[in-house]
Order: sequence, then C-alpha cells, then structure tokens
Amino acid sequence: MNNNFMKINLFVLGAALTIGMSLTSCTQDDMLEKNKTEEKEHKNEHLTSFTGGAVMTRTSITYPKVFKWTSGDKILVEDDNGVWQQSTNTIGGGTNMFDPIQEEESFTFQVPGQYKNKSSYRVLYLGKGATDKKITFASTQQQMKPNSGLDVGKYGDWGMATTSKTPDGNFKFTLQHKAAILCFMPFNGKTELSSTRISKIELTSDGNIAGTYTLNTTTNQLEDDAVSKTITLNSNSFGGGFLSPSEYRDGFPLSKTTADMATNGSFIVIKPGAHKLTAKFYLEDTGTGTKGVVIKDYGTFTYKENTTYNMKVDMEIPNFDQNYYMWDAKQNYWYPHQTGGTEPIWQPWKNGSTSVGTVNGPESYNENYPKSDDVDRYCNTSFPGDGVMNEAQTELFKKLPNANEMAWYVVKGDPHGDKNQLFSFLGHLYKGGMWILKRQYIAGMNKETAPSELAPVTDLRVAVKGEYAQNTHIPDTPPAKADLHKYFFLPELGWYERGICMNIGYNGYYWSSSAFAKNSIDGNNTKYAFNLFFRRDPTFGYVIYVEASNRELGFKAVPFE
Repeated sequence: MNNNFMKINLFVLGAALTIGMSLTSCTQDDMLEKNKTEEKEHKNEHLTSFTGGAVMTRTSITYPKVFKWTSGDKILVEDDNGVWQQSTNTIGGGTNMFDPIQEEESFTFQVPGQYKNKSSYRVLYLGKGATDKKITFASTQQQMKPNSGLDVGKYGDWGMATTSKTPDGNFKFTLQHKAAILCFMPFNGKTELSSTRISKIELTSDGNIAGTYTLNTTTNQLEDDAVSKTITLNSNSFGGGFLSPSEYRDGFPLSKTTADMATNGSFIVIKPGAHKLTAKFYLEDTGTGTKGVVIKDYGTFTYKENTTYNMKVDMEIPNFDQNYYMWDAKQNYWYPHQTGGTEPIWQPWKNGSTSVGTVNGPESYNENYPKSDDVDRYCNTSFPGDGVMNEAQTELFKKLPNANEMAWYVVKGDPHGDKNQLFSFLGHLYKGGMWILKRQYIAGMNKETAPSELAPVTDLRVAVKGEYAQNTHIPDTPPAKADLHKYFFLPELGWYERGICMNIGYNGYYWSSSAFAKNSIDGNNTKYAFNLFFRRDPTFGYVIYVEASNRELGFKAVPFE
C-alpha cells in the first residue's frame, strides 16, 4: 500500500508550516499524488505557523478520496520542552444548523511553544473536539448528504506524524491517518426504487470497532477506555423547515441499479483491525410506507489504518413483474398500458378501497379495466356443465398448477409465512409473502388426484360442492437458511378488482389452470375458477387456501416451481 502523506514546512517565530496530501480514489489501496505546498509567513513572534496546504488529506472526505480541513479543526505539536501545544485558531463555521461547516484546502494554524532545539517534532490530529489525548470512534455517526465526509474527524479519523528538517531549515512530515473508513454505496441491481430511502446503516463486528481510547504518546498505541462492537450511521438530514424540508430528511435514495457515490455514498469511520462485519441497511419506501432491513455479512478481513474501502453492495431485492390477469385471458389486465408499456400508463400501484363512498385517486384506480367486450383482456367464460372438467386454453394458463396441484402445495408444501421478506413491484418496495416447497420436494405430488386430506373429494377439477384445501397451521418465520433452496417465494401482491388496486403487501392471489365445475357458489350466475390464496392476519397469523374466485378478478398467473 502506498501511504498518503502530509508535508509540513515549519518556520520558527512566524514561518509557515505547509501541509499537502494526495488521496485520489476510494479503493483498498490509497494512491499517492504529487504534493503541492504553499508557504505563508506570519509575524506573531509568540506563535509558530503550521499551514495545512494545497490539495487533499485533511479531515473531511469526499469521493474520490479528497480530504479538506473543516470548521473546528485543531492540531497538536510537541515543543522543545516536551509539551503538547494545541493550535489557537481554527476555521470558522459549523456552530449551528444556520452556520454551515466551512472547508479549506489550505489553512494556517497558529501554535504556541518553542521549536528551535530539535531537528524533528511530533504532530497529532486527534479528531474534532478531542481533548486530553482522547480519541473516539463514535458508535453513532451522522451524514447529512451523500458523498459528504465533513464529520469524519468528529467520528474517529485521527493522525500522527514526525517532522524532519530540510536543507532550507524548514520542517516536513508524513501524516498517517490512523482510522479505517468504509465507503458504502448501496444499490439495487434488479430494478430502480425511486421512492425508497436508506435511513441508516448499522455495522456490527465480532470485535471492537468503536469506543473511546487514550493515546499513549510514548508507545503511540491506543488504550481502551470504553469500547463498542456496533456503529450506527444515520444517513439522513434534518432542518430546512416545514415549508422547505431537507432533500434527505427521509434518508439517502436507493434509486440506482449500479453503485453511485453521488446518490447515496456513505462513510463510516471504524477502528482498524481484523473484523467480521455484518451490515444492516434500514430501508423505507416513502410512497408505500413499507419499512424493512437488508442484512449483508462480510467475512473476516483486516481493515488497515490510513485506508478507505470501497463497499459497493447490491441489496438484491427480488423484483416481480407487473402483469395480472383475469382467468385464462389472452392478455394481461392492463394491456398494452401496463407499467412499462404503451403510454399513457393505466396500471395503479397503490392500495385503494372498494368501500362505498371511497374515492380512489389515479395511483389506486383506473377506469380502463377489462370489460366483457374486450376479447383479449376479459376472462374465459366457458362453462361445459356442472361436474365437467374445464381447463384453461391460453398458453400461459396451461403452464399453471391445476386445482389438485394447488392443493398439494397448500397441504403438503410446508408453507411458511414471512412478513419481513422485502420485494419490489412497479418500482416500489413492499414486504411479506409465503415460502412453499418446490414440487420436487413434495412427496406424492399428483396433478390427477387431490391429497388424501381432502377426502371424500379425490379430484378438485370436477368438485361441485366447494370443498377446498386449507392450511391454518403455518409458521410465521421463513425456513432455515440451509433449507431455503428447497422453497420458492410467493409475494403478497394483492389483486385488481374493477380497476382498483387491492391489498398489495397483505394478501396473495394466484390463479390455477382449473375452472370451478359449477356455475355459481352463492346463487348467482358468476363463473368461478380455482386459485391459491393466502393472507396475513395481525391476530391469527398466516392462513393459506385453495378457493374458487370470480374469474373477472385480476390475479397473478405464475407457473410454480
């Protein structure tokens, strides 16, 4: 690794001390850039001038790795008498929310003490606000906007160096930053999530990554005072007032499918060392109100001091397509104006209501839902007679499980409810669904006969009395991680009813290939077809059924695994 360095020219009794450091990329190896120094003379005979100069490493950071001095920064220099002298001036600003933090690429610090008798001197930067050689890797850190490291010095970035005398009588030193900095760049590779925000990142280690330490200036080692294994970065900002809220008050956007530091680049300062890290990303969709957590585990790795690490991380949130269907329809419910289709887009994405008197907005309702005269989008209404098998005719619906197979999945598929599993739909974040065993792991799976639990019914495809499969004893936790590959996931994608979006994030409705072999259930002449249905009840938990529903409803049509 090429160490970044800070060069200082020290002039006793009024000469300039110039600092310059190059940090040019957020990678695991810091890159060295040619220094530029700037000398400034000062006339105060009781102080020595230390000028933090030209380009790069100071105490704030942006990406690529560019550091600057910021409001409140101070340095310490050990004088001829062995006394650590603190600089007496600092950059203004940053005192409150109406007084922004200022940044300077070059700044001259005034330091008391004598610097005549030695060829080299020790210099310390202990972080913003540090006292009595205390260094704090903060367990709670705050970042106000993406790719802004204005406060890395406040949260644990510190450094030390030893000057060396140059032939012209000045002093220079190489500053070694002693913290490790993680640059998190979360993205969601499967689809853009325009209204989803990252409100915080919680980082946990198997060892100490935070806490307060005392610097032993004899050994140059940190001694534990109070330590912590967890750091929380709040990646949101406040202020701006009610009429003009901050752009990032709900967090940083998760709106890109590739890593982008400008969108949500987040810096976390940690104590260097070997750490096995777990990162929790707290997400919220401001459009749907869905909140959830994505967890990423990192194997044991040695994070070195004076190094910034590029942490590009894909949230890998599963995405499900926009298409719903009336039973056995040739085209989807909103064709060709489904999301991503022909303009204007008809498809609502936000839950509405069928209650009398409810007025649903355009995000919840569209009048262009399929009517009986629409030969492509309207349901198959065929009915060959009571007790007569009636299977789907379109290519998609032929691929769906029939009513018997649906019953096997419900009764023998070991369904597990999962209220926390995140998924995306129509560019928004939702959560909740059901894990069910794949066909190959269900012993006895048979499309020609129903499970024995449905006796005396042996074939749902010709049943006329509404005998349906059900399972009300369902764990509300996902299968063990080691067994998860045996299951497939069905999200709670709700349905469409007369153009109204209904219960996404609460219920799941999935068509089978089988019509119900009776013309009505409740005395009317409505035609029905079998579907798998599950719901999450806050009191009773998850239940799952095979039932018969009105063919005019817009359900998902998905071949099962």
